[in-house]
Amino acid sequence: MDLVHDLRKSGHNPKGVNNILTVLKSMFNSASREGLIKESPLRKLQPLKEEQKDFKIFNKEELRSFLEVNEDHELYPLFLMLLTTGCRKGEAAGLKVDALDFSKNEIVIKRTRDRYGLRETTKSKSIRRVPITGKLRAVLLEVCSEKQKSELVFRHKDGRPFSPEHLNRYWYKAQEKAGILNPIRVHDARHTFCSHFVMNGGQLFDLKTLVGHKSFKETLRYAHFSPDHLQNTLEFMPDF
Repeated sequence: MDLVHDLRKSGHNPKGVNNILTVLKSMFNSASREGLIKESPLRKLQPLKEEQKDFKIFNKEELRSFLEVNEDHELYPLFLMLLTTGCRKGEAAGLKVDALDFSKNEIVIKRTRDRYGLRETTKSKSIRRVPITGKLRAVLLEVCSEKQKSELVFRHKDGRPFSPEHLNRYWYKAQEKAGILNPIRVHDARHTFCSHFVMNGGQLFDLKTLVGHKSFKETLRYAHFSPDHLQNTLEFMPDF
């Protein structure tokens, strides 16, 4: 299609093109529903295949150092949640006290917060329940001890709501303080959780549920971290 060709020629990568097409499709679909046009001209247009970006993770030593050195950081509870649940930064920023179920020892991930405010849904449009570790449970209990129901869990010391858009600078400074020589992105905290979950023997189908992947293909990128990766296939291979 000429539109896709022109977008690619102007410098947009596949993901950027797909984002533009998503907006245009929504506009045309709305116009079709209102009877302004017969049908969307983009109805049969398929999204471009997006290249999967590589990622880096904290190893066990870096993970331990990062958390220990930054234990007094005002955003330590949020750092800990990102690294031990695999949630997205927007999901952490949108977490309210009413989503914490300490009786079942789990967090209900059902909201997200971005530059436009709080949304009563997640990126994947689904609700999921994530178990919490003993350490995270203790930290969250302390954080919520003086909060009222439905208030945001993560706030700055002065009471301002935490903005996910400003997390990068805090994240990189915290890594610098911990002496991390090869810093990782905020989103790599999610990759760190997924990778260590698999390395510790976790199952890929369980991981897909925990982190809310839309397709199993997203989860499969962590398969090679499994200690038994490919070794379990030996029983199916002929041995002459």
